[in-house]
Amino acid sequence: MAEIRTRLGRELEELANEMMLGRLAGRAAGGEPEEADCDRAVHRRIGLLGQLIAGLETAEAGTLWDDRAGYGSTVFLRDLDSGQETFCTLVAGGAADEEPGRVPLGSPLGRALLGCRAGDEPVVRTRAGPRRLRVFAVHTLPRSLGMTGGGPPDAA
Repeated sequence: MAEIRTRLGRELEELANEMMLGRLAGRAAGGEPEEADCDRAVHRRIGLLGQLIAGLETAEAGTLWDDRAGYGSTVFLRDLDSGQETFCTLVAGGAADEEPGRVPLGSPLGRALLGCRAGDEPVVRTRAGPRRLRVFAVHTLPRSLGMTGGGPPDAA
């Protein structure tokens, strides 16, 4: 996990520097730049990277894979009953920590998605009854950082 923490920290630093340089360039061009969609996307990515780095301390090593949904994975799925398609990123924490687009591993949805691969059809138990889902794609944290190798990353 040490290598993952280092790579996430590097990406976080690069994004923060890119955003600061963009703002300085905007000021040099004659004013305070308005917050654009791109700027908001960078803010969201910085927030997610910070949350992923912080969550590495509490994430179980057994929930971080490069071949199926685990900690830090982005999962693309469809609700088979409603037809709604969405994506979410699996993060540390419980159901009370949910933010849009981020699903804590301790939540019912997080537990249902943990270990899923493309093509899997997990069922989530909710107060309103079971929700049937289909996983279309899984982008794992190790793969998004360029770390592949068939097994879990180092647990250091």
